[in-house]
Amino acid sequence: MKTRLREASENDLEALVEMRVALQKHLEARDPEIWKFSQRGFEIAPLEVKARLRSKSSYMGVAEDENGRILGMIMAEAARDEYRNPERFGHIHWVFVEENSRCRGLGRSLVKTALNFLSRRDIEQITIGYVVNNPEAHAFWDKLGFVARVTHSSATMSALVNKLSAPEKSEDN
Repeated sequence: MKTRLREASENDLEALVEMRVALQKHLEARDPEIWKFSQRGFEIAPLEVKARLRSKSSYMGVAEDENGRILGMIMAEAARDEYRNPERFGHIHWVFVEENSRCRGLGRSLVKTALNFLSRRDIEQITIGYVVNNPEAHAFWDKLGFVARVTHSSATMSALVNKLSAPEKSEDN
């Protein structure tokens, strides 16, 4: 199957939103304890994708088959933080390849298109985030050379309150 990589456009909005929602559902299936889309999240997903398509600091790319059907997408952003060194960095927010098209190099090819966008903006460092209980994502990013540097953890308010109100156990117990 021959595929074509290109920058996404507003003509792709419906397929991009479907993939954005499918990505979220995939993440939730990998770890039911992660944050979930609210009903409002589903409602505003088209607005979020459209804003990313229009943003000069964001890149959305797609992989499509010979019939123009979108098989995968990526969204990356060039960011700046004067507290950081390097100050300019890129973040890959979303990568999604439909299930029947995985393990064919599409994800890797999509990352290359995002890197082209980011390199034109003098980006030196790229960050990503993925669900811990997603071994496929871990293997994918690991093969590309990403190393975990920061961990974001979560807990419910009630779990924290319970832990903090319980007597502290000494290390000897």
